[in-house]
Amino acid sequence: MPAEQVNAPVVPRGVRVALLTAGPVAGPAGGAERHFQGLHDGLVAIGCEVQWINVAADEPDFSTILKNYERCQVLDLQSFDVVISTKAPTHAIEHPGACHSSGSYDPGLR
Repeated sequence: MPAEQVNAPVVPRGVRVALLTAGPVAGPAGGAERHFQGLHDGLVAIGCEVQWINVAADEPDFSTILKNYERCQVLDLQSFDVVISTKAPTHAIEHPGACHSSGSYDPGLR
């Protein structure tokens, strides 16, 4: 039996998308980074104009964590139609076309 085909929504070509990621200043790429690369590549493949913005977000102490959130909150993202925030602290952005993505596992969702 063939798999059911799901029709993806039509996205107008040229939609300006900011892909907002966060991570330590140094360190190896892991699963999240591979996910972000796939998301970026998929958006480009459907015709979006994607700018990948990586926010340096080291977390040595609580004061630095707060500064990371504050830095994200004041980013000027108004030139984008859609902003995809991927993980803390990027969820602090303010944009009318914000899409907050999370890789968190919720065992209550089944």
